[in-house]
Amino acid sequence: MPGRASLEAQQYYAWPQNAFWPIMAGIFEFDENLDYSLRLQVLASNGILLWDVLHQCERGGSSLDSAIDPLTEIPNDIPQLLSVHSTLHRLCFN
Repeated sequence: MPGRASLEAQQYYAWPQNAFWPIMAGIFEFDENLDYSLRLQVLASNGILLWDVLHQCERGGSSLDSAIDPLTEIPNDIPQLLSVHSTLHRLCFN
């Protein structure tokens, strides 16, 4: 699940120290400081979809995944995702 900074910004990987955008920028050769919507366009044009494994959860005072209360986890429906997007051939988790 997105951390506090990402939830507040309504953007994946919004925490400044997160390495996701610099890594993607290096792979797909774009400026990591592009506007968020443009970064998403670059990913989409390269066949990259961002989606949370969890649909819903509750997390204690920290943005760490370890702070997620496992009793509140509701996973996203990955089998449904795969059936709707039949051309999807690889899932990567970080």
